[in-house]
Amino acid sequence: MAATFAWSRDLLNAPARSLLARLSVCAGGFSLATAEEVGVGPPVDVLAALAELVERSLVTRTADVEDTERFRLLDPVRQSAAIALGGTERDDARSALTARCWETARGLLDDLRGANEVSALRLLEADLGNLRVTFEHCIAGARADDAAELLWLLWFHLGIRGHAREGSAWAERLAPLPMGNVSRVRWLVGSAGVGFGTNPVQACRRAQEGMAVARRIGHDALAAEAAMLAVLAARFSETCWPHGTCWWTPNG
Repeated sequence: MAATFAWSRDLLNAPARSLLARLSVCAGGFSLATAEEVGVGPPVDVLAALAELVERSLVTRTADVEDTERFRLLDPVRQSAAIALGGTERDDARSALTARCWETARGLLDDLRGANEVSALRLLEADLGNLRVTFEHCIAGARADDAAELLWLLWFHLGIRGHAREGSAWAERLAPLPMGNVSRVRWLVGSAGVGFGTNPVQACRRAQEGMAVARRIGHDALAAEAAMLAVLAARFSETCWPHGTCWWTPNG
């Protein structure tokens, strides 16, 4: 397999070889826009380089998602391509990927909570592998505030698309890390969002705490979101009801 990959790679021109190496930071697939952002560097014409990779079957065209072109590297190709990526260039490519993922997650927030919810869920699901890379990049860089924001941006998607346990694992990794007040509320809200179906008592408590902190710092939108999640968590657990630990009761 290694010999076959090396032979195929040697047939590429320099821009295509460089792009292939940089695309190895992508996990699970990528869009053309992602390839253009990650591939910024020696290959100026990313589209031409990508076309060559597709022609050589080193990059596979997959089904479009919401009219967005998607591509992927098969795992053996991705692993082999990563070997050719130096440390500095790997960091640059990963930073470019995470920047693109931030743009995607932030850009879809309103759609995710509005009329275009289904479309937003599909786009986020298609990029879930890269969003995982982004979370790990934040953790490795001691960027707890960014990681907390990412959890908050994605909690609805993670919960509704069957990734609640993974989201809860993200939340627990963030739990002991220092972060600012707004980030702490986002972490509490995100943690409650992914946890109300699996650990409603904890989710209710975290939502309550998030609501209290949000009110203290004057962040009404986060306070309202935390209140909503406290209600949902209460409905999932009788231990949170009138004589339990939750502020909410069936009678309001």
